[in-house]
Amino acid sequence: MVTEDVHFSPLTSSIEDNLATKTKKYSVLGLPIIIAGVRHYHSDATPEEIEDLLLRGHSGGLFNRYPELSAVIWAEPFQQPPSMQTWCNSNATHPVSATFLDDLRL
Repeated sequence: MVTEDVHFSPLTSSIEDNLATKTKKYSVLGLPIIIAGVRHYHSDATPEEIEDLLLRGHSGGLFNRYPELSAVIWAEPFQQPPSMQTWCNSNATHPVSATFLDDLRL
């Protein structure tokens, strides 16, 4: 497992750019890539926007453009009650199961 801080801020780069950069950086390892993002309490990003980035929008979605990206986890700890959303790439080079991601839930 590799962990690395990721900061999603309009001042640095977009969520889409951060997810793409991490995917490209770690794809050389030849392992499943699962990127977890935690929504900052000042962020207005929604799970629906993340899903759109992954599945539908922007040239077919990040999952289509980056088959190396196996899954994405999006946590919102400051929401009441806290929530976590997961998405699996059904066409991933190194897929992970939805059951595996569900087991990560608290």
